[in-house]
Amino acid sequence: RLVSDWSSDVCSSDLMHSHPSTLPDVVMIDPNYAASLEDGLAFITELTHQFPLLPVIVATDEDTLSNRVNILRSGSYAFLPKPVHASQILETISHCSARTTLPTSRIL
Repeated sequence: RLVSDWSSDVCSSDLMHSHPSTLPDVVMIDPNYAASLEDGLAFITELTHQFPLLPVIVATDEDTLSNRVNILRSGSYAFLPKPVHASQILETISHCSARTTLPTSRIL
């Protein structure tokens, strides 16, 4: 299942109310697509607290030390500064997927 606009009310609400068996194996988001960076970080924090085994990869062009710290404190698995090369994404997802025991991968 691929959702391209996670920040919409429908998508974020659907994800937060999902049964754990229907969750993707990895979530990759840019917190800047929310109404504000703080809203994006709050969503990541809520998501990682509700689903602690769900790896969240954050890719953003806001590459400052404070953003990196805040993103990782929010419970994110990884931070990727934009522009992100496909090989970086695949390698990070591979590391995340290795932590799960589900037989198939679903990327959100």
